[in-house]
Amino acid sequence: MCGIFIVIQKNSQITDQQRTLYSRALSDLSFRGPDLKIEKIINENIYFGQTILSLVGNVKHSTGQHLISSSKKFHIAFNGEIYNYQELHQRYLKNLSFHLPQTTDTEVLVNLHDQLTPNKIPYLLDGMYAYTLFDTENNILYLNRDPQGEKTLYVLESSERIIISSEIQAIKRVQKLTLDAQVLRDYFCTRHFMFEARTLYPEVRQLLPGQLQSLELKNFSWKTVDHLTLKHFIEPEIYQKNKKRTLDDLTDELDQILSHNIGQMIPFQRDFASVISGGIDSSLITAYAVMLGNPKKLIAVNHLGKDQISHDLKKFEKILNRPIDIVNVDQVVYARALVACQKTLSAPIFSHSFVGQSLQSQFVRSNGCVAMFGGEGADELFGGYGTYLNAPSSNQHLFSPSTYTSYTETNLFKNNQHDILKQELGTLWQKSQNNFSHISDLRERMIQSMMFADLSYQLPAVGLRGADLMSMMWSVETRSIFLRRDIIRFALNLPLNFKLDFSSPDSNLSTKKILKNLFIRKFGPELILPKQGFAGFPNEAGVYLGLIENYLALDFLDMDKNQVLKKNLSYEAHWKLINIEYYLRQNIA
Repeated sequence: MCGIFIVIQKNSQITDQQRTLYSRALSDLSFRGPDLKIEKIINENIYFGQTILSLVGNVKHSTGQHLISSSKKFHIAFNGEIYNYQELHQRYLKNLSFHLPQTTDTEVLVNLHDQLTPNKIPYLLDGMYAYTLFDTENNILYLNRDPQGEKTLYVLESSERIIISSEIQAIKRVQKLTLDAQVLRDYFCTRHFMFEARTLYPEVRQLLPGQLQSLELKNFSWKTVDHLTLKHFIEPEIYQKNKKRTLDDLTDELDQILSHNIGQMIPFQRDFASVISGGIDSSLITAYAVMLGNPKKLIAVNHLGKDQISHDLKKFEKILNRPIDIVNVDQVVYARALVACQKTLSAPIFSHSFVGQSLQSQFVRSNGCVAMFGGEGADELFGGYGTYLNAPSSNQHLFSPSTYTSYTETNLFKNNQHDILKQELGTLWQKSQNNFSHISDLRERMIQSMMFADLSYQLPAVGLRGADLMSMMWSVETRSIFLRRDIIRFALNLPLNFKLDFSSPDSNLSTKKILKNLFIRKFGPELILPKQGFAGFPNEAGVYLGLIENYLALDFLDMDKNQVLKKNLSYEAHWKLINIEYYLRQNIA
């Protein structure tokens, strides 16, 4: 795991003073890469910086040799893990001077560009990644991001410079940014705080998941070279074959895929942990991690008085034959951690679950672990949310019927201008439905489309930002097994009757049917408990802010104070207001 920080001066060389400033900004990303800091100036106007947390291979330390291709044509700044890099080395690079196991995934990736054009390479990569590649021969900079959206790149362009960074806080070191009040108002129209290419700052954009862009440095013109989306993994022929298979047959296949991929992901050279909350996803992953590796810690978070499962995991400890450390969180701890999480995000937290993710990462790092297995993506891929069971029978919707990617009007503001959000969510829903045109059953097509909308928008915008940023703020890398390409392909081509069971007399067995079938094999049916969702103390944190009528957010967002002060706020809207107020007090007070 690493931090990327690139600056291109448009019309001037980089001065010593600017280099010092950019070096300090790179240091702001040191928690993303505490093992090594590499920086250099290319062509006198390009600052190329990277911090490194080494989990794969053997980094050739301060020289940065592994960041330059053998031909010297390509320079790379890379963030993430390429899990199939050894296979790619054997297929394309085995005749080069560097050999396994001494090499790194970064070295393999940069040298692939000597063999293949940049648009071919994303289709070969299996992992989580974002990278910036400089073609010195053609004077072109390439940016790319994994299609599932685990890693990201932020881009700022002004008249003077272009900045590319793994996180916004490093950009703020160099360039003053303004808050976009409309993005905050949009937050009240969706379940979580989420956006696609936009950010909280109008000067900064995100590279979209799977997007490969080029920047011509001669004239600073941008071009989208290719866009690998999750649609690429939908294969109607496989779906039709799966319709004829049995649940146990498909469960056997999933068991093999999980075992292979988790075995490939275990960082045998470094200590790691696995999250186990008592739910289906984390328990399964932990079972494989214990079987195939030796996690130093098994970890759960217990919000005191709120978590119904994770406060007592003794039955799981007995089956796994391993102790589980439980981090207890109360209202005071939650509120303090909330502020720290917002500082890392340079924004209000995207979901109240971020606090628990940060605290568990802090715990595992304090115990010497640098990687942690998590279960992000399982609900969206395998049908884990109750909203899928309650899908309407008709399909006359402008937006996804899922509560996670739907749009809800609000009357809390004097002037509502949610056009960009509505367009994004409307387009998302249309594209999601088109992806499943091969499914003849209309209800199944709609539910599969709902899952895909949540997977391709809500997950990278919320769940994966939390998994990445809340763990990396403690120099811990989260590895999400369900987002490996084999598993994404398997799930996207799985008929609905293997994901949801509408006729089950046991409501606990209605969702994630195939995952629960696998869970029963490992833990038995008695440990399948009701899905709880994320606990915490989001609204309780408001007690430390004082009276609502004194909130900065009321004026900043141009809110209808009559609606707010009449106590017309729902529980969810109240939390969103608290979340925003905490951030505003740290940034505009």
